[in-house]
Amino acid sequence: MLHRSVCSLIVATLALIIVPGCGGAKPQPAGGGAATGAAATSVPNAPANDPIAAAAAEAEPGERPYLEPARPFLTAVASRNYGAAYDQLSSHAKAKMMSGQFTPSVVTDTSFGAPLENVTREQFIEWMGKSEAELGVPESIQHISVFEIDPKVLSGQGDKLSAVFAIGAMPAEIPANIRKASLRGALTCQKSRAWAEAIAKDLENVTPEQILSGQVNQETKETIEESLPYLNLKFVLVEEGGQLKVGHFEMMPPNMLD
Repeated sequence: MLHRSVCSLIVATLALIIVPGCGGAKPQPAGGGAATGAAATSVPNAPANDPIAAAAAEAEPGERPYLEPARPFLTAVASRNYGAAYDQLSSHAKAKMMSGQFTPSVVTDTSFGAPLENVTREQFIEWMGKSEAELGVPESIQHISVFEIDPKVLSGQGDKLSAVFAIGAMPAEIPANIRKASLRGALTCQKSRAWAEAIAKDLENVTPEQILSGQVNQETKETIEESLPYLNLKFVLVEEGGQLKVGHFEMMPPNMLD
């Protein structure tokens, strides 16, 4: 996963080669947001099957308080409980979204897609369906980490590339003083026929049907496990009413920096 230390290295490298001034850019009960001070700050024992607890065990002390509050949203998206995910959004997030947050294929150098205002639960669920069609169907949390907690970067100030990695196309209208942490995660997706066909091309004497059914030898199974389909998710936690809510999010495809 791309972490801010890697981002810093990229920024330093680009600074040497880029001309100054250039830059780029089924249903379950819904839970409420987690209280800001609810997360433990001591290093927990991380269960092997809990990526969020594992991330907390490895996080810096200043980052650790933001991982448990991220659990409801991340878990809801990973389990396709999009109604519950909607309940984790802040009022700012619901008031203004862009279609590129769901379907990154529409993003260009000058546009993040069509504006979506005052998004309802039903509309959010519909757009998440469009995200599934483009990026894959989420199945489980692969990993998660706190990417940035520096208020200056979260406000969009300072180094522009660092801000892009941290907050993406987060609307400027969202107050800087409520932005608390940027997180990045990866969600393993359901195995599709197209994915199996692509894997079969790189393997000898294995069919897509065998890959999807798991009828392969151990060596092949290990190779497949290293190539499971996934998507990326970036989101920013904001403080609203004494709780940490999701102020902005972006669904993203895999990339070479993962």
